[in-house]
Amino acid sequence: MGTVYNHTNLKFKVTIRSSSSSSSSWSSSESSSSSNSSSSSSTAGVGLDPENTYSAITLSNDNRTVVTSAGSAQVSRSVVYHTSGKRYFEARYDDLGVLDAGLGVVNKDHTLFALIGAVSNPGNGVGYVNPTGRKWQDNSYLSTGTICASGDVAMCAFDQDTGNVWFGKNGTWIGGGNPSAGTSPTATETELIGTSAFAAVCIANAGTDQMTVNFTEGVMVYEIPTGFNAWET
Repeated sequence: MGTVYNHTNLKFKVTIRSSSSSSSSWSSSESSSSSNSSSSSSTAGVGLDPENTYSAITLSNDNRTVVTSAGSAQVSRSVVYHTSGKRYFEARYDDLGVLDAGLGVVNKDHTLFALIGAVSNPGNGVGYVNPTGRKWQDNSYLSTGTICASGDVAMCAFDQDTGNVWFGKNGTWIGGGNPSAGTSPTATETELIGTSAFAAVCIANAGTDQMTVNFTEGVMVYEIPTGFNAWET
């Protein structure tokens, strides 16, 4: 497993609701209102970090599902971080409205109150945000031409030794990218090389948008690229 991060200077009040786990790759987020043990199941694994999640976000489903009560962009970071190697994770758009929600990779200095990559400090993160289909990096964006909707699964492959990041949708990589071959990345962020890098999601539509992350090997919806490991590994 990767490194578990505990930033004692970042503590936010977060509501945590735990649901029963499922043998499928996505535990039933529709049942997140039911209350059971808060411990992670062997299927769910380690999820998002309540201590590094913006205060308006509610975590459920073993801390893998996010929804917010605010109408502005907020971030939730993974418990596990890495400083080297190649990692892969997924996030399903359980419900996606007209405001932005996405996934990406950030460092520990990326604010929790913004879209991933929409920050003024260069190198703090790279994000793939929908329903606009935009890649955000260094506080600017480019259209990827690939747009996600409710039910779609967004993918992220990150090579921390090169800074290359690939984003995809439903098993297809954006722009013909090939993480296994190391070709045509969606973005390159060399400032993330050698730093503490976290998987992250961002969400903005109050009470409507909902996403569920998957960091666990063996239960991914799509095949992990050759040479990469699941984020938790």
